Amino acid sequence: PQRDALEKVAHQGTFNANPLSAAAGIAMLKEVARGEATRRASQLADALVRGMNEALARQRVVGFAYGEASWFHVALGVEGVQDERGRWWPAGDYRAFARAVRGGLIHRLRRAMLVEGVDFMRNGGFLSAAHTEEDVEATVRAFERAVRRLADEGDVPRR
Repeated sequence: PQRDALEKVAHQGTFNANPLSAAAGIAMLKEVARGEATRRASQLADALVRGMNEALARQRVVGFAYGEASWFHVALGVEGVQDERGRWWPAGDYRAFARAVRGGLIHRLRRAMLVEGVDFMRNGGFLSAAHTEEDVEATVRAFERAVRRLADEGDVPRR
């Protein structure tokens, strides 16, 4: 049968009607619905934040790592407090905290982490189920070297 071109609706897209992409999408939605990937990413992020805070304490560097679920951030040069769950949050003047997570020191931390082979998204990042415990350990080691260097160079205060 002959079709009239005006009866069609054009919908352009790279993966339109691609059965492999559709199958992958369905499989991923099922995986996400199980919740294990999210739990694993959150556990790894908790371990990373804990490790970074331990590194800051070992180096006596003023600052703290904090986060929720699978994301993490770092604030250098400002104090933090722990809540009842043991998570770190800003203490004192919130404006000082806002400057700390947006200022030049965070850019220097990001560059120092790049030198160590880790790319932070400004002052933090996200973990996924694809990350491993070894990734977390390597990141903590890189973070400790980076903050030690920043403190030795006088960029961040020590306690």
